[in-house]
Amino acid sequence: MIAGIVFIGMGFIAIIVGLVFIIPYKNVRRFASNKVQGQIVDMVWDASEFNQPREDVANVEQFSVGGVEMRAGTRSRRADDPPTANMYHKVYRYVVDGKEYMRADGVRYNKGAVKSWIGKMVSVYYNPENPQQSTLSNGKGYMLTMIILYVVGGLCILLGAGVWLLESLFYSFIW
Repeated sequence: MIAGIVFIGMGFIAIIVGLVFIIPYKNVRRFASNKVQGQIVDMVWDASEFNQPREDVANVEQFSVGGVEMRAGTRSRRADDPPTANMYHKVYRYVVDGKEYMRADGVRYNKGAVKSWIGKMVSVYYNPENPQQSTLSNGKGYMLTMIILYVVGGLCILLGAGVWLLESLFYSFIW
């Protein structure tokens, strides 16, 4: 019966984690219909610090979960970081209504991966009321992650219930 309970528990955890992804999905999805072409122009260690002077309210990927502020790119680099901690944010430039904007993406990538993106054109999704609010995500990654977590969670719950039922029947025949 313990195996069934463990699977059921894992299923509920997967579903709860999937629910948490609704928040960033809604944040980036609201701009999905407003798209312009932009270009990756550089990389930075701390996206939050890079974006800060540009406009505090422009951080699309900032949200709160259970009262805890979630904000991409906020960890500062420390002296004791291992040399392998080469995770950077893409810096992108885009133009809306003749005005140029520059932002750092909230997602961290390996330094080599970001270097390979520099100079490439990308789709930038922005808020038409405040074009400084932008993201490189159209929300599909968040949606796919939610679907996978829901499916895995549901399968774990079904498997756990089946195992629990089989164990219960097995032990009822033995005793």
